[in-house]
Amino acid sequence: MPDDNTPKVDGEKNPPTSEVETITIPKADHETLLITKKAHDAAGFKGRKLEEREEAQTAREETFKAGIATWQREKDQAEIDAVGGDQEKIKGIRDTQAQRDKDEAQNQRDKDLNKKEEDLKPREEKAIKQEIRGRAVKVAEAHNVDVEKLIEFTDGSPEALDKLAKSLPQLENGKAPLNLDGGRKGKAGASE
Repeated sequence: MPDDNTPKVDGEKNPPTSEVETITIPKADHETLLITKKAHDAAGFKGRKLEEREEAQTAREETFKAGIATWQREKDQAEIDAVGGDQEKIKGIRDTQAQRDKDEAQNQRDKDLNKKEEDLKPREEKAIKQEIRGRAVKVAEAHNVDVEKLIEFTDGSPEALDKLAKSLPQLENGKAPLNLDGGRKGKAGASE
């Protein structure tokens, strides 16, 4: 076994040396880091397990669909075999089978389209909320009013935003006016 004094042969690389640097951190920080690491590890494990379950479910569904398709082909062939050589009945059976296949394909396309629409809904809702917020910010800046109240008390339409903005109190130095009565002004039990 070569030691540090052994001469090196051309092409042989020196093994990398790594110096370990020790740092000192408070025990509470160390425990927090350990808990955070465990949480990240657990989340990663859950994510991997979820992916594995989804892949297994997809494989089961594909196997099931293939089994149904095989069964349907065998059933179709049995129907044709049952009528013997009567070409008119065979043509009628094949036409019925072809129509069934078209209907099933259309149903599958409809299901796929509905799934895509469902997947897009959250994005559309987010885009609508962003658009409403953008409109509300512009109106709030133009009228110097609280943007959150505009968003909360309107449907986001430009007309409703503008109408409410005209009735809201103007902001003082970019902030909502301080309400010292806790919002109870004019209500029973409020001191005047």
